[in-house]
Amino acid sequence: DSVQIICKEGYSPQVDQITEYNLILYMFSSLSRPPHLPDGDTTERLKFKYSHDERVEYICQNYYIMQGGPFRTCNNGHWTGAIRCLKPCTVDRQLMTRHNIQFKYILGDKLRSTHNGEIEFVCIRGKHHVGTYAMRQRCVDGEMNLPSCQ
Repeated sequence: DSVQIICKEGYSPQVDQITEYNLILYMFSSLSRPPHLPDGDTTERLKFKYSHDERVEYICQNYYIMQGGPFRTCNNGHWTGAIRCLKPCTVDRQLMTRHNIQFKYILGDKLRSTHNGEIEFVCIRGKHHVGTYAMRQRCVDGEMNLPSCQ
């Protein structure tokens, strides 16, 4: 008995010797659904099975910034492609009251900033800046240090 493996153009078998074991492995190198992306989703409806070299595109939720991606690829039975959705920062009236600060340029009770976005604050009337955090702060994956005034 003999087996002939025909690869797509530009590809060659990834085995030195064809055995029943690695032929079965080769035939079943497809994958089930791609991994879940926290705070993200796929751009199209998922299939139940994916073949080698098929890829899936991801998107992040509003205000989240994608790092890596946007694709994950089925590669010899494994999903490849590193993707993260970096979290936004939300600053509201309650947080600002605790620190005796307000937004410098915006009249409002709540502001959301994307990852790497900056928000500038000022002390409320009659208070002065104290502490080590500057009045302009950057959002880093959902975390923002707030300045304080007394």
